[in-house]
Amino acid sequence: MAGPWIERAPRFPAANRVTFSTGDTEGRGRLANLSETGALIREATQRLYPGIKIRVRIEDGSGGDGVELRAAVVRETDDGFAVRFLQVAPELAPILAEAARGLGSP
Repeated sequence: MAGPWIERAPRFPAANRVTFSTGDTEGRGRLANLSETGALIREATQRLYPGIKIRVRIEDGSGGDGVELRAAVVRETDDGFAVRFLQVAPELAPILAEAARGLGSP
């Protein structure tokens, strides 16, 4: 029997730089895609595994502070990992809007 159907938020390609921290480990990477509920991070300098809770800072590309969110790693990939955000962050809206218009930071 199949599990419950889960609606996924629209994902948009993005290339913003990110930094992340587990509290013990810090790393860097780059977004591959972004949604209101999570992100795929590639080129990660540290390997993280599902279940790990992190803080991730997404640069906004304009030299501003970007946005920092709490997240949980939900999947690992060959060169990074996917996260689910653990909070709603209105500050994410401008970065998400840029990604939706195809303007994610290089």
